[in-house]
Amino acid sequence: MQYYNKKTEDEVFDTLIKNQKNKTILLDKNYNHFGASYKNKHWILIFGCLYATEKIDLKLLLEFTNKERTKISIKKLELNNQLVEAAQKYAEYLARNKIFDHIPNARKKISEIIWIENLDRSYENEKEAVKGWMNSPGHKKQIINKDYTYFGAGFTKDIWVQAFGMNS
Repeated sequence: MQYYNKKTEDEVFDTLIKNQKNKTILLDKNYNHFGASYKNKHWILIFGCLYATEKIDLKLLLEFTNKERTKISIKKLELNNQLVEAAQKYAEYLARNKIFDHIPNARKKISEIIWIENLDRSYENEKEAVKGWMNSPGHKKQIINKDYTYFGAGFTKDIWVQAFGMNS
């Protein structure tokens, strides 16, 4: 975004929030980095995202996951926004810290929800992710566990997190 003839940060901010399109960008949770430059009454604002360069289709990932559950007559999972948020924060935590492992203490710090996850780095799309997890006995066990009732997922540029939760 570019702004001309604004002298202070407050003037730029006031202009920014008065425009609905700009306000939407400003409040978008996907942007986790910000930069600003000022020279000769010319402001340039840049909003960016450090990790997530793409997004996963949560509903599609849930659909493929539930197809596997219904094949063996297990109740479908329900999308849970708290699990989505927790899984996304977990994926970002793993990427930021250059970790690729299951870390129960990190999950506890992110969310009070009782949850477990599947992780992977190599999938190109939602269908391939579920297919890959179903070909892995440990991951498959999570997908077809009848005790889980809730679903969430998170993604960074190279880490997939599929989260499962239950009523406590």
